[in-house]
Amino acid sequence: AMLLSALLLSAALPHAPPPGAGAAATAGEGVSSMAAVRPTRILALPGFGQSSQMFRSKTGSLRKRLKNVHFEFVDPPFTSKHESIGEGLSWYEFSTVGEDEVKWSRFDESLQYISEVFTSRGPFDGVMGFSQGACVAALLSVLRERDSLPPPVQFQFVWLFSGFCPKDPEWRKLCLETQVRKISSVHVIGETDQIISPQRSTEVLLPPFQLDD
Repeated sequence: AMLLSALLLSAALPHAPPPGAGAAATAGEGVSSMAAVRPTRILALPGFGQSSQMFRSKTGSLRKRLKNVHFEFVDPPFTSKHESIGEGLSWYEFSTVGEDEVKWSRFDESLQYISEVFTSRGPFDGVMGFSQGACVAALLSVLRERDSLPPPVQFQFVWLFSGFCPKDPEWRKLCLETQVRKISSVHVIGETDQIISPQRSTEVLLPPFQLDD
C-alpha cells in the first residue's frame, strides 16, 4: 500500500502547485512563507455498477495515505445492462455484437457530462478511474492528446485501476492509434481480477501509454 501511494504521488506531484505558492513575496507581512498549498484535485470515475459513494468507500484506505489530495467522486450518467453482471450505472450504453465487439452509444453525452463536471466542480489536476471508469479516463487522455476535448476538460495525469481498452470498434481504433505524451499515468493491474483479466488490463498500456522513445 505504501509503494502504491508513492507511485500515485509520483504521477501527481510534478503537477501540483510549487511549495509556498500563494505565500507573501516578502517577509514581515504576517503571512508565513509556508502557506498551505492548494490540494491536488482528482476527479474519480467509478466502474460499471458502482455509484460515487460505493467508489468512495472502496478507496478509503488509499485516500487516508494521500495527504493534501482532494477526490471528487461522481456518478456515471446512464444505466445499462451487462449480460453477466446485470444492470448498473454506466458511463455509456452498450450492446454485445460478438465475443470481441461491443457497440457503445451515448458516449458523446457522457463526455459532455464530464465537461460540465469540470466546469461546475473543477478544476482537476488528474483523473482516477476503476474498471469502466479507468477505460473512460484512458479515453479522456487519448482525446486530450488529440486536442479533441472541450476547453474545460484539462488535466495532467491519470490513475487507471483495472482499466481496459474499449471493445467498441470506433473507440478502440482511436485508442490503439494514439500515443499519449501529454499525460502522466499510473496503471494498477489486479493479478487475480476475475472481471478484467491482467491480459486485458495490460492492453490499455499498448500503445497509448507506452512511448517508443
